[in-house]
Amino acid sequence: MNKYLLFQLETAPNIPSAQLIGFLSIFAPNIHRKNTARDISPLDNIRGVIHQGSTKLRRRKNRRLENTTKIMVKT
Repeated sequence: MNKYLLFQLETAPNIPSAQLIGFLSIFAPNIHRKNTARDISPLDNIRGVIHQGSTKLRRRKNRRLENTTKIMVKT
């Protein structure tokens, strides 16, 4: 049975998800990405790296819009 870690990150709107994955891949070798920003896809030990494009907007109690990025890494 595979186990996955789920990271849910608050990200600034101007940070592309590919840059975020590249940054995380330094700390978590299980994260892989292709060369171009749009080619991020589930490879080998990744499932659902980025949900629906780059980031999802969600609304907080204080009514500010914030970006969240969900990343799953196989352990």
